[in-house]
Amino acid sequence: MMNRAEQKRQELVQVLDRLVKVYRLLLETVRREKEHLITAQIEELSKNNHTKDLSLRKAHALERERQKVVGELMRELRLKPNTEKGQGTTLLELATHFAGPEGEELRSKHAVLELIMKRLTEHNKENEALALSALKSVTGAMDSIRDTLQEKVTYQRPAYGAGDKKNTAQKNSHSSGQLVRKQV
Repeated sequence: MMNRAEQKRQELVQVLDRLVKVYRLLLETVRREKEHLITAQIEELSKNNHTKDLSLRKAHALERERQKVVGELMRELRLKPNTEKGQGTTLLELATHFAGPEGEELRSKHAVLELIMKRLTEHNKENEALALSALKSVTGAMDSIRDTLQEKVTYQRPAYGAGDKKNTAQKNSHSSGQLVRKQV
């Protein structure tokens, strides 16, 4: 017969398994995000962002569930929460309270989650750099187009006398410095 602490440990392992699945899906989504950023597939990027958002929501819900189970497990083990540096009790600390394969299973789950989180962080940094670079390029292009379309005093015709027909045409024409041809 299994004691309550072992039941809670198994429940924690199940939550951790679901977390690993969600974080792996999130990692794959972030990898696809990079591809969509590089190829500028805006529609695919939007779909990917939706998937990423759903994965993050699932991860947050599972994190809350994990915290609840850890609290229950700690009560069963009669452990006090680690409040040092504002952190809760870690998986590695909990693993020390279980001998043999039970403790090793928690250490293994910790290692897997830590590796996935490291990769997620790396990919997110790369994607952020790509997105900022793209934004900078778009902003620069927009500034360039705006500058091109603004009237330039240097290229305007000289003003003619008040009764001159060319003066009236000059006032109605704002073609100096306009974009003449656009190639894609």
